[in-house]
Amino acid sequence: SRIHYVQASWSLLKNCDAVVRYCCRAAGGQQGLWAKGRPDRSRLADPQAAILEPLLLPLELVICTVAEEIFAESGAEQVRLRIRETVKAMPGLEQQLSVCVAYLRDRVGVPRDLPLPSAKVLRSYLAETYRALRGRE
Repeated sequence: SRIHYVQASWSLLKNCDAVVRYCCRAAGGQQGLWAKGRPDRSRLADPQAAILEPLLLPLELVICTVAEEIFAESGAEQVRLRIRETVKAMPGLEQQLSVCVAYLRDRVGVPRDLPLPSAKVLRSYLAETYRALRGRE
């Protein structure tokens, strides 16, 4: 239903700065080290992972584009097209941005972050974004 698209979109926009900083941990190259050799820690929790600052603005543009496409309930092809248009002015960043998007996609929690239907919407749009950044149809 419409509410799930609104919730998924709003989840990205309401804390956009924090979401983007969180995603940039993936490009810092230290994800998972916090839990290494410690079974009491989650390998998906990375409180000490470095944030790659130069990616903040490009990733914010990508995340805002994703939120806009979710809100519009766009189809997969439209999402991939818009993401490619967004990153066209940022050549060479696609690989790093895709890692950041996958990092978020893999860490969306239910019910911590969103209800299950809204989380499925968000994950599916993040998956299409990942495909677009990787150059896959």
